[in-house]
Amino acid sequence: ARRAPGGGASATAAPARRARGVGGGGAHALLADETPRGRAASWAVLVHHSGGNGLALKIVGETFRQVYDGAVGAFLEDAVARYGTVFGGIRQLLDAQAERLSPIERAVLSRMAVEREPIKLAELSAEMPPNIDRSTVIEAVETLRRRSLVERADGGATFTLQSMVLEYVTDRLVET
Repeated sequence: ARRAPGGGASATAAPARRARGVGGGGAHALLADETPRGRAASWAVLVHHSGGNGLALKIVGETFRQVYDGAVGAFLEDAVARYGTVFGGIRQLLDAQAERLSPIERAVLSRMAVEREPIKLAELSAEMPPNIDRSTVIEAVETLRRRSLVERADGGATFTLQSMVLEYVTDRLVET
């Protein structure tokens, strides 16, 4: 089920997967300093868009506190609808991470963005150029996991990108 970016499907149309990390209640607790207001459904959407990533939630929390007076629903309706999940502080954070990518890490992220679905490590390794051996791919995936750019999917040595990372990689690395 491979789809190349730009093939009609948006990055936010990636298959739904269980958000890892922070859940709705955890997000509310994490962002208590930002005085957030919103219904449970808004919190669920916010957690989904952030992939449950605590750092991403803190970054967007600052945005909806300062710009949207803590209204999670208004933030989602305006910012996410207009700009997608990657904007402002999250874009700056991902830009900084992208600058640090080695060529193999960039290749791994790009391949995963093209796949758009969880990919087995063996398949990912097989799809790399012939001069890149499996151990190099494994090291790159480990590094990307430590930097929270890649996460393990259900099913053993299978990996995927969080939705906001997928959107960023599609916009910045694959299509440029």
